[in-house]
Amino acid sequence: MSEYPDAVASAVAAILDAPIPEQPRATAELVRIRAATRRVLEAGLSEDDEDRFLRAIASQAARTALPLWALDTMIAELREPEPWPVPPLTWERAQARLRQQGASECPVCRTPTASKHDLERWRLRRRWNREDGTARRGAAPVGVGT
Repeated sequence: MSEYPDAVASAVAAILDAPIPEQPRATAELVRIRAATRRVLEAGLSEDDEDRFLRAIASQAARTALPLWALDTMIAELREPEPWPVPPLTWERAQARLRQQGASECPVCRTPTASKHDLERWRLRRRWNREDGTARRGAAPVGVGT
């Protein structure tokens, strides 16, 4: 095992021990558990090291004031969000151009052009995907314990 996991261990320990001002203790524990989980996931560790750290954090989560919620915060970080499906942006732009030109179908492949509702739905889904990512990153404060 390299020294790198030791640096992660120090960072995780600092996160788990960090004071979080102006929050009830139970809430602060949840924030620390989630931040520590994110730190481990972003560290680029081997699977064995990552597993070892996550088990240690889960063990700590089980001893918090709200153990099930603490484990849920870990799960929220571990679960990859399922993004809203959207077509490639280049294809969407081509569809918008065809609509603006009044075409009812693509001259190359003969598929119907996207409706204005399709175009709006894809625009919204792209925004939602960005917002979901921002919200997930914001759920685990970067400065906790660092």
